[in-house]
This record gives sequence, structure tokens and C-alpha cells, in this order.
Amino acid sequence: MKRHAVFFGVLLIIVSAVSSLAQTQDQQTVIRVSGADSMFYRVKLLGRLFQKIHPLVNIDVSQGGTMDPGIRAVINGEADMGMASCVINEGEDKLAVSKGVKLVERLIGYGGITIIANASTGVKGLTLDEVKKIFVGQITNWKQVGGTDMPIKVIRTDETHPGTLLFLQRDFMQAPFIAQATVVSSFPGVVATVADSPGSIGYVRIREVTESAVVRDNPRVKVIPLARSKSAIPVYPSRETVADHSYPLVRPYFVYYLATAPKATVQFTDFLVKKGWGPQDL
Repeated sequence: MKRHAVFFGVLLIIVSAVSSLAQTQDQQTVIRVSGADSMFYRVKLLGRLFQKIHPLVNIDVSQGGTMDPGIRAVINGEADMGMASCVINEGEDKLAVSKGVKLVERLIGYGGITIIANASTGVKGLTLDEVKKIFVGQITNWKQVGGTDMPIKVIRTDETHPGTLLFLQRDFMQAPFIAQATVVSSFPGVVATVADSPGSIGYVRIREVTESAVVRDNPRVKVIPLARSKSAIPVYPSRETVADHSYPLVRPYFVYYLATAPKATVQFTDFLVKKGWGPQDL
């Protein structure tokens, strides 16, 4: 009899534990996050920190996505939050209207876009206007901006990084890149191509300079300081100069969610805004 009592006692404990676990799982809130892959690591990291404070919330961040499908997933109810490396476009806005939903846009921080050039160019700094004119093909020789007398070769990314490309063409340059630009599929590829191509110029994200040695360890690649105007002192990109906006070429990072989103989604967004944008680790 004692053995039976012990057995049933243990069984009762197991059943109680399983029931308690099931209840906990039922109470857990899952926030599905999709969108710009450039934001994945930071949002994923902050999601883990948020979960430590709110153990009943699970932040599920999808990797390998892009901005436009991420926003559409929110509009269609397939995701709770969309990561966007620039303001949503007209097509996404029209889709939201057609679905009868309203989006909340939250700015969570800024990232820097770093201009790099082959060391042969001899240029010491550029203004934002000069960068624009180089990228669209209005300035074609480095001697026009105080550098070596040699043709300029523009290197840009492809649609693998549509947020960066869209921001530069739509918001910064307000024009497409020069048609003769060399197109590569990754930011490390931009660095390698600039290093191997005398007279070339390209762009990478701030992390390729601050969190990676991919630029710093390559003597054939030079980070170009930027100025807002001819009379201003050019500023090198860093997390600090991006944060205080003394570095002029910055891009905003947003998240979007439905106006009817649950409290947990809003709380997580508030957490992202408070922590701000920064390195990929803390």
C-alpha cells in the first residue's frame, strides 16, 4: 500500500507539473517580428533582454528577410512587428488602406552609412553634395574634389540589401546610381571590390567599421570623413558621431505595427526605443 501511495503521489506531482507548464505556455505571448535583415541582430539581442524582464513574452525575430515583405506581413496579419530601414513606400501604404488597417510608425534609432574609397584616390574628405554627385555620375574624376587625377569608379550593393539601396537613391540622392556602377551582393564584397579597384568609391554600414576589422585591416581601403558643406569640418563615422548626428550621413531605423496591436508589442517597442540603436552586442 505504501508503494502505491508513493507511486500515486509522484504521479500527481508529474501531472501537476505538466498542467502548470501547459498553463504557462497558454499564457505566453509570441511577438512575431519580420523585415529588414540589417536590423535582425540588434532587435534579436534586445528581444532576449526584454524576455528576461517579461518571461511570458517570446520575441520571435525572423532572419534573412527584407523590409517590404516584412511590412506586408504585418498588414496581412502574418507578423506582429515589421523592421524597416527607411520609411515605408507608397505601395505599402496603399495596401494598408485597402486592408482597412492603420500602421503605427516608431523611430527606434539611427545607423550610419560609411563612405569608403580606394587609397589611391588621394581624397581627404567629401561633402554630402559631392558624394551625391559622384554616385549619380555628375563628378567623374577625383581631381574635381581635390584628389588624384584619375577616373572615379562607383561600387554599389544590389537588391540583397534593398533598404540601404532604397534609402540612398530615394531619400539621400533622390536619383538612381550611375548606370556604369559596379554592382556587388554584399558589404564585404564592396570592401573587397574597392580594395582591388584603383579610383573606386563605395559604401558600407557603420558596423563594417566599428564592429568588424574588414575595413580597418585593409590598407588599400580608406574611410572618407564627410561634411555637410564646404565650410564644415569633415567628420569620421563612429557610434558616437552617429548618435550625436555630427556625422552627417545617417539613416533611420523604424518598426511598424498595427494600431490594434496588443500591449506586449507596444511595450517591446518602447523597450527598443529606450535602448536605442547601437552595436550588435551589449
